[in-house]
Amino acid sequence: GNDLNDLEAMMECGFTICPNNAHPLIKEISNLTIERDGGAGFIRSFVEKILKIEFMEISQIISLLKQ
Repeated sequence: GNDLNDLEAMMECGFTICPNNAHPLIKEISNLTIERDGGAGFIRSFVEKILKIEFMEISQIISLLKQ
């Protein structure tokens, strides 16, 4: 979530994330704040963190995807 309209849903979740430019209250309750702003690579950065590929070389990523 990124704004106050997300607050109620986020309070019900077990794990929450937000972009760097989220409302301060949303950032406060989030388990993880991604260093990117919403609309500026936020989803890609999050997916990379989830997949733990953010520091891999492209050849390593390709090998991983072929498995």
